[in-house]
Amino acid sequence: MIEHLLLRVDVCKLLEEIANNSRYYQKKTDDMIDYQYLTERQDALFLFYDALIKYQIVIEEDSYFEEYLEQIEKLLKKIDNFSDISLGIHRILGNIVAQKLGCKNKTDEINKQKILQYIYNRYIIHGYYFHGIASVYQEDIAENGFIPEQYINLYPDFIKAQKMMDKYGVSSVLEKDFSSHCVFFTDSFFKSLSYSVNAPFYFMNLLCNPEIIKKKDFSQYSLGNKKTCFKNLKRFLAKYEFSYEDRSFLLDLFQKEWALLNKKEAHPCVVLVKRSHFLNNSSLNFSTIMEQSLTLPLEESIAKIFHSQDDNICCSSKISKEEITIVSLPSLRAFWKQEETEIEEEENFDCSFELQNAYGKISLFILFGLFFITLGVLVTVILLVRGI
Repeated sequence: MIEHLLLRVDVCKLLEEIANNSRYYQKKTDDMIDYQYLTERQDALFLFYDALIKYQIVIEEDSYFEEYLEQIEKLLKKIDNFSDISLGIHRILGNIVAQKLGCKNKTDEINKQKILQYIYNRYIIHGYYFHGIASVYQEDIAENGFIPEQYINLYPDFIKAQKMMDKYGVSSVLEKDFSSHCVFFTDSFFKSLSYSVNAPFYFMNLLCNPEIIKKKDFSQYSLGNKKTCFKNLKRFLAKYEFSYEDRSFLLDLFQKEWALLNKKEAHPCVVLVKRSHFLNNSSLNFSTIMEQSLTLPLEESIAKIFHSQDDNICCSSKISKEEITIVSLPSLRAFWKQEETEIEEEENFDCSFELQNAYGKISLFILFGLFFITLGVLVTVILLVRGI
């Protein structure tokens, strides 16, 4: 749907700037969705992807795209807040729709209604719901359609792990109903991108649980940083004093699930399904938009159309491949020119569990110190017994 836009030289150039130039990605996050599980670079990248999908759904014609791209680049350069950038994108879309409809005076109530009605029809009535998936499942869904919860997984092992968690009082870490066949679609493309790179959430939560790890590590799963995630899991197991047998099981499960998801090659992947498939049960109606538009600037009324209203659209039955559009996008790694020190080297992860306390490895110096103290006491006792 938007893949052809990513082949453009000007788009690729902007993507590289977003990934590498702090001027483009160091912004205030405010209430950005799920930002704590993404890096600043991912926030900026996904916001741009979101702008592309909105353009394709609402405008579609390539003749306006160059102007659109130029305006977005200016926003990313000059504005230091993601929320304000998002509002600016909605203003640009409104301006382009006004051009298409020949509405020169955008403050005129009749023209305002035409613009809002056009966007509402394109994005809500004839638009999509989104569901982020782990990219490893893309080919299977494209070939066989979307069948909720019916794909290669390690659910039996995770159910065992879930029961294991109960013994240590941390059942919420793997909080998921593995017997349910309901998956949720959302009306937010940004949220679906976040879910895709963090899928499955129960596995991500095990490796990046806010109660256990440092805030800077929250996003390491989304980046596919195996080394950090592995260390996080070992820290979690040490803190709650899991038995050797349970530790071994969970560390082995980590290796199997990471390999199954092919996290090293993972990238954002989203399933799009027409809203009409779900009987278009949007909680947003046009009359409400028009009532509110009487006291709001045009871009704020447009923002209300794009604002996420429906996060939990349950899907429990198969959707045929003919009804599905899959948007597969490059990951941050495709554009990020990392320093050598930032690039994770491949290594064999040792699943054995070193002697640890809740704060990490016991220092060898402490162990040696204890050894020599014990040795000294033994020597003293022997000397006393011998009367020396």
